[in-house]
Amino acid sequence: NNTITENDVASLLALGEASRALLRNHADFFLVGGADSKINPLSMVRHSLFLPLTQRNDAPEKASRPFDHDRDGIVLGEGAGVLAIEDWDLARRRGARVYAEIAGFGSSFDRGRTGSGLARAIRQALAEAGIGPEAIDHVNAQGFSSREADVWEAHGIREVFGNCKRPVPVFAPKSYFGNLGAGSGTTELAASLLALEHGVLPPTLNYEVPDPNCPISVSNQPGPLTQPHVLKIGFTEMGQCAAVVLRKVSQW
Repeated sequence: NNTITENDVASLLALGEASRALLRNHADFFLVGGADSKINPLSMVRHSLFLPLTQRNDAPEKASRPFDHDRDGIVLGEGAGVLAIEDWDLARRRGARVYAEIAGFGSSFDRGRTGSGLARAIRQALAEAGIGPEAIDHVNAQGFSSREADVWEAHGIREVFGNCKRPVPVFAPKSYFGNLGAGSGTTELAASLLALEHGVLPPTLNYEVPDPNCPISVSNQPGPLTQPHVLKIGFTEMGQCAAVVLRKVSQW
């Protein structure tokens, strides 16, 4: 039983911690997740003082615009996501329905918020998974929809995937439900798990005008999955970063 308190990246770090405990044979099964309270009045007042929030109050359905040129700030949301992870042999013995395997995990700190630290976390996760960038179907991004954070996230993604022969799509689930804080990582990861199951990557909403300062391939149309691995990344405004690679598996 453990609690990680690293804000927006908390549930991804919790997933990494739980997977390490399983690999050390210290446990068989974990419930891993995160939750946050962003839209109660006290929390909203605090966030309005310290976060770059959107001013699109007259068009809330268009407010969350990750990586779009016309984005103007974060949209607050509220929610939670919990994943069940367990030892492979135990899951097989009980005939569990398996969505994916945790293939790799990485974490780092991006002190200068340039994207280089995020790139280190991604490379750690890829190396542990034993794959190169080309094996990733899509990047499930943090996608805050803020002017500054989206730029350095995009630079970190491009540092790793910029030389791939095919553009690796970037998907930003926050365009649907806003910033869930500590609940973001596992809730957004569930979207990629469902994409693996159904073979379709959803579009990023409200991505209409590409920002030259975010030189990545943001998916704004539904598309088929072509690779068996997906990458989920996350970070905090202070610079803590995490990356998780999932691999699609067939049922026994």
